[in-house]
Amino acid sequence: MPVADPPSPVAEVAGAPAPEASSSTPAGRQHGEPGLGSRIVISAQSESWLQVRDAYGTRLFEAVLKAGESYHVPNRPGLLATVGSAGAVELTIDGRPGPSLGRVGVVRRDVPLDPERLAAPPPATDAPRLVPPSPAAAPRGG
Repeated sequence: MPVADPPSPVAEVAGAPAPEASSSTPAGRQHGEPGLGSRIVISAQSESWLQVRDAYGTRLFEAVLKAGESYHVPNRPGLLATVGSAGAVELTIDGRPGPSLGRVGVVRRDVPLDPERLAAPPPATDAPRLVPPSPAAAPRGG
């Protein structure tokens, strides 16, 4: 005989029944300022720590986002993010997919949360490398 899940503590406080959870989608909790003009949304695909600071270093948000949760970045200049697992999050800028921040497990610090900078194409990585001449090829003084 299956055992029923206990009611949600939030539902108990509010006096309303707990909402039905879909088995195909994660909880989808939204943090930050959803619906208030946020241009950047950081969505967790798997668990990742996220910290957002303003230009003065004041923490605006800090939490471990679980898969399906998202943070709506305030539309303010000078915000920076630190992400505990860059590949675990996806960015959306003005409703369009943003750039990857890196691989799963890679920590990214001081990511500027500026829509124009994030939407700009990354610099070319196929630029020629400058290789110093080998010591054997260096002219000898005499």
